[in-house]
Amino acid sequence: MNHAIPTPFAPGSARGPSRSRERSRVSHVAPGRSPGLTGAVSVRGCYGTRTRSRAYRPGGWMLFEAILGLTLVVTLAGVVLVASNRQGQTRQRLSDQRAAVRLAEAALTHLQRGEADAPPESGVRVTPMESESAPAGKQWVEVRADYGKASATLVGLVPAGEQP
Repeated sequence: MNHAIPTPFAPGSARGPSRSRERSRVSHVAPGRSPGLTGAVSVRGCYGTRTRSRAYRPGGWMLFEAILGLTLVVTLAGVVLVASNRQGQTRQRLSDQRAAVRLAEAALTHLQRGEADAPPESGVRVTPMESESAPAGKQWVEVRADYGKASATLVGLVPAGEQP
């Protein structure tokens, strides 16, 4: 019985890599560097050799980045809330302004039609203006309407003596 000890493949044989080829491939790589990855460092651990990029960041940075990301999200949410609140205030202000203009127009229209019996709306003041440029039988008046936080002023001609 032949009890031969198995031997590794001979260098240069068809079954194994050539030592000269291996040396030429590795000869231009600095010690501690992986031959195939640029800027990578070989790290030997208990499970073998692995490569680690130079841009590797330790795990402590992950918590910092998570907190930074959450801070950014909270800041953006605050900006959106402030913007929507201001948009609501602006919408209300414009709505009050349109309502005040409608009240002033309605009051002036009633006066121009000669409908003195129509009761003036609340928040509407009519002030006669002194002017010599008004046509005969007409008079200039200023109508001011207040609604909410807005007010509107209109000036128009009405028949003389038609102010409430």
